[in-house]
Amino acid sequence: MNTSKTTYKTSVDYAIANLGENTPADVMEKLKALSVQLEKKSAAGGERKPTKEQEANLGLAHVLADYLRENGAQTCAQLRQVVPEFVGMTPQKMTGICKTGERAGLVTSYEVKRQTYWKVVEG
Repeated sequence: MNTSKTTYKTSVDYAIANLGENTPADVMEKLKALSVQLEKKSAAGGERKPTKEQEANLGLAHVLADYLRENGAQTCAQLRQVVPEFVGMTPQKMTGICKTGERAGLVTSYEVKRQTYWKVVEG
């Protein structure tokens, strides 16, 4: 019994190895190209460069952390009213920036009476 995980790459390699001589050349060529493509994809390891928007949000998350360090915990609505960089921002965008800061380990959230407050991570 095979205990290793079957992946697309192993499946394609198995098909290449076990197809007979009467397999059309173009089919074999496509399988080999697919095998090379899957090898390149797995070698990249899923590492992707962040988008410009993600980089901008991370910069704003640092602004958020600096403001919270100076002024204490606040809600997203409060932050949108008082921080110049966040004035006029949609609630969804502001929440996204707060969550980006949380994923980066800059800020953390807690709830009081169904209101989410954001504070800087001490450390």
